[in-house]
Amino acid sequence: MIRRTALLTALGSLVILATGAIGYVLLGSLAPSADKSSRELDVGLGDIPRNSYKVVHWLNLPVAVYRGESQVHVYYFQSPVSGCELREVRRGDHRGDRTWMGGYVDPCRYGEWDYSGKALNRPGSTPGGERVMDLLIPAYERVGTDRIRLKMPT
Repeated sequence: MIRRTALLTALGSLVILATGAIGYVLLGSLAPSADKSSRELDVGLGDIPRNSYKVVHWLNLPVAVYRGESQVHVYYFQSPVSGCELREVRRGDHRGDRTWMGGYVDPCRYGEWDYSGKALNRPGSTPGGERVMDLLIPAYERVGTDRIRLKMPT
């Protein structure tokens, strides 16, 4: 009888230890990592053709890197008004009553931006007539001539 109780106590202790170890590993995987790789993301410019853009997902947000003829623009690829991911409208496409110059639109709230991320505020372009903000810019730095490094804000 004593042997059986000791065996059950030992088995219970092992189950508690195993549960604790698994819980520790699972909770640790949910915590933000302290290593440098999770706080920064390098985006190569070499695979982005001129006058084109690439969208990467960083910190659960879409970030666009637009490579023009001589400049690079970096911005969150979602509307600062609605939070919807943007949609590209190419140069020459028709947008309502006009030929589009090229850029992005908010499919949820009528906002429009050029490829540099600047808002195109036309009177009456939004239902409430509110002014649309420029696209928000994440913290980043240029690394050499061929990379952009997205960084956690400090």
